[in-house]
Amino acid sequence: MNFGLFGTPLALLAGDFDGDGLRDLLVVSSSGIFVLHNESPPTIPLHINASVRFDSPLGHGSGTLTWTTNAERDLLGFNAIEIVDGVRRQINRTLVPCFGCADGRGYAYTTIVPKHHSGRSFYIEAVHADHTIETFGPARKE
Repeated sequence: MNFGLFGTPLALLAGDFDGDGLRDLLVVSSSGIFVLHNESPPTIPLHINASVRFDSPLGHGSGTLTWTTNAERDLLGFNAIEIVDGVRRQINRTLVPCFGCADGRGYAYTTIVPKHHSGRSFYIEAVHADHTIETFGPARKE
């Protein structure tokens, strides 16, 4: 195989040779030893756009909270929350699963929320696999 190196490859060894947590390739050739570094694709920061509407077909007193993501990686899922006077209240009973995590792409989500007089208190929490939480919002009122 031609690795773009000088000499004929004599041995190959995979391992993390630069301490970045990714497997690299060490090539021993007739001209020397070379390390081919594994470079992961750049990480795209998660971005969430959220909006809330109060024209739900479920009737008076409820609304629809919708959010879209740009790229989903290492997420367990999402919580829809309301923050009023500094007090956090979770809207969904269970974590909304991450549907875009299978392929890393973005996805669109919707959940029903109680009607609130301003509609400006709804946020989305992204729960990462290491259980850290990023909060996005507030949702814009439509």
